[in-house]
Amino acid sequence: MRNRLLPALLALLFLLPGCESDPRIAKAPGSHRKIFYEYFNDIRLQIAELEKTHVQLENFTRDTRAFLESREAQSRYEVCGLYFERGKDRSRGAYNLADRFFTGGCQIHLIFYTENEFERFEAVKNKDKAKGVEIDGYLFYYQVFTANPVSEGLEKELAGIIENTLQKYRGRFPSPDTFW
Repeated sequence: MRNRLLPALLALLFLLPGCESDPRIAKAPGSHRKIFYEYFNDIRLQIAELEKTHVQLENFTRDTRAFLESREAQSRYEVCGLYFERGKDRSRGAYNLADRFFTGGCQIHLIFYTENEFERFEAVKNKDKAKGVEIDGYLFYYQVFTANPVSEGLEKELAGIIENTLQKYRGRFPSPDTFW
């Protein structure tokens, strides 16, 4: 009996690591950012359902996971951020953000700022459909922007996901004083 059980246990040990998590989930670079990544992943999985039916969100799940797991990308933020764009023409500048997109364009940007970044936060909130709110001692910025054509219904749905999920996480983010 013991000889039959050993191969079964070994096979189970090799199979378990492959079953441990959803491959769409971005992994946090450290435990101090874990709750922020849980929040981002919660949003990402909800938006993944819309990715199937909205060309503006093509490759959203793949691209945002890569962005969240990129040390270079996350080094741009004091706490952390999530960014996605589709159909943005980066070869030209434009005064109006909408003029920088090809057909089916979209930009989604979320950032947690600390009080140290208050001036940056104030400069970007309320610009190009961006919004800012205070939560658990952080300044949270988010932007949902579609272009060519503008899809106000999609923008409202995405903003609703972001806002509702943020309220779900209220009280769970670590104090900025203890973040580091």
